[in-house]
Amino acid sequence: MKKLEHCFIGLFCLCLLVPAVLHFSGWNEKRLSFENKQLAPMPFIRLSSLDPFPSQYDAYFNDHFPGRNSLIFGYTYFSARYFLKSPKPDVVLIGKEGWLYLANNEQNVYTGSLLFSELELKKSVEEIEFRRKKCLELGSEYRIVIIPSKYSIYPEYLPSGIGKCTGPNAVDQLLSELKAHSKVPVLDLRSGLRNCKPFGPLFPKGDNHWNGLGVFCAYRELVSWLAIDYPIPAPLKFNEVSIYDTLMYGGNISRMIGMGDVWREQYRKVTPLRPLPQKSDTLMGYPCPTGFGYCNEYEVERRNTDTTLPTLFVIRDSFTNPLFRDLLSAHFGRTTYIWDKWEHRLNLDLVRKEKPKIVLCMVIESMIDCFENYPEVPPAVTKK
Repeated sequence: MKKLEHCFIGLFCLCLLVPAVLHFSGWNEKRLSFENKQLAPMPFIRLSSLDPFPSQYDAYFNDHFPGRNSLIFGYTYFSARYFLKSPKPDVVLIGKEGWLYLANNEQNVYTGSLLFSELELKKSVEEIEFRRKKCLELGSEYRIVIIPSKYSIYPEYLPSGIGKCTGPNAVDQLLSELKAHSKVPVLDLRSGLRNCKPFGPLFPKGDNHWNGLGVFCAYRELVSWLAIDYPIPAPLKFNEVSIYDTLMYGGNISRMIGMGDVWREQYRKVTPLRPLPQKSDTLMGYPCPTGFGYCNEYEVERRNTDTTLPTLFVIRDSFTNPLFRDLLSAHFGRTTYIWDKWEHRLNLDLVRKEKPKIVLCMVIESMIDCFENYPEVPPAVTKK
C-alpha cells in the first residue's frame, strides 16, 4: 500500500515539475487561432519596484505555460463535438449533428431581431429606385438577387431555442415594399434552394457558404430567371455536370472556433462535363477600395467566345465563388464582377465605364440593409 502511495506522490510531483522544465527549456506551442486576447508579456524585474512583479509574472505564466494550448484545445474539441458547447457562443452556434451557424446578422434576420422600421424601408426602396433609374439612363437594367443564408435552408439543424421570426422577417419586409413601390425585378433564391434539398446537401456543416451543389442550384434558378427576358442559353442540366463528394477541412465557421484542422466532412462538388465557352479572368485595373482584404478579387472580367450575347455587371461577395462565375459567365458575352467590400453599392462610375445590359446586385439575407446603409451618393454640384 505504501508503494502505491509513493507512486501517486511521485506522479504528482512529476506533473508539477514537467511544465516548469518545459517552460525554462523554451518549449513553445502553436497559438490558438480563436483566442483573440493579447497574451501577457514577460515582465521586467525592477529592483526599485518589485511589488508588481509577482502578479505580472503570474499572468505571464498563466498565458504561456507549456501544454496550456493543448489542454484548451482538447477541452474545446471535446465540448464542441460531444456536448455541442461553443467556445465562442457570441460568434458560432453549434447545432444538431455537428452543423455550425454564425451568430451574427444571419441569426438576427432569421429570428426577427433585425427588422426594418418604416423609415428604413422607405430609404431602402428610394435607394433601389434611384439605382434603377440611373441604370436605365445608361441603357442598363438593375436587378436584385437574394442569397439565402444557411438558417433559411437548414433550420432543422439549429440549436434548440433558436426560433424563426413569427412574422415577416427583414427580407420579407423589403420584398413586400418593393412589390408595392418599385419596378426593380427581384429573384428570391430561398424557395428555389429549398426545392433543391432532395438532391443532396447544399451547405457544408462547418461553413456558412453554399457548396458546389448549392451553387449549381442557385445558378440554374438565376439563369432561368434571366432567360425569360434576355436571349441567353438555357442553364446546364443535372446530367451535364458531375456531382461528387470530397473530404473537406477548415470551413470558415469551424476555423472561428479553432477546429479548422479537425472538423472534417464530405463536401459536395460540381464539375461541368464539357468545357464552358469563356476565357480566363481579366483584370480591368480599377482601383481597389481602401482597407479591402481581397483586392485580388475586387474586380474580375470574363469574356465569352460568343460576343453577341448580352453583357452583365455583377455586384457580388464571397458567395459568387469561382464555380459560380464559371457557370454564369458562360451565358453572357462579357461579365464583370465587382466585390466592393460587402457594401453592395451601385458603383455608378464602373457601370458607366462597362455599359452592361444587366446590372445584378447579389445580396445575402444578412446584408439586406445594405441599400439603406450604403446609398449611392450623387456627384456633388459645384456652385459657380
